[in-house]
Amino acid sequence: MKGILRCLVVAAFALVAGCGDGPDTTGAGMLPVRFVVDPQDYKFGPVDVGTVATATITLTNLTNRSARVALGDTTSDVFTFELESMDVLPSEVKNLRVTFEPNGTGAFEHDLDVHLSLTTGEATIAVRIEGRGL
Repeated sequence: MKGILRCLVVAAFALVAGCGDGPDTTGAGMLPVRFVVDPQDYKFGPVDVGTVATATITLTNLTNRSARVALGDTTSDVFTFELESMDVLPSEVKNLRVTFEPNGTGAFEHDLDVHLSLTTGEATIAVRIEGRGL
């Protein structure tokens, strides 16, 4: 529950932060809408070298507008990312599939930016992925 609440608070803040008299940090304005990425911090935990673990991160559009989603840097030796669709319609949920295939022992991490674009502006939500190879 704590993770979901943090996700909602962070996403809501990120999307409405530019709606007042504050600076425009995106160049195109921030989105005065709600878009949820859950979870924003995923830990695969220990995974044996040579095996694959998968997880699903959901992207939920709680707005009345279609959103275009793009992923930031997906370059990784151990994590792969597969987006179900780049377009998320109003009230729709899409999946981002993440796989972890450790190529050695120890900790691995990746910070993935999920870029959102609507007719009202753009925003980015950061997602942290972690895993440990055994």
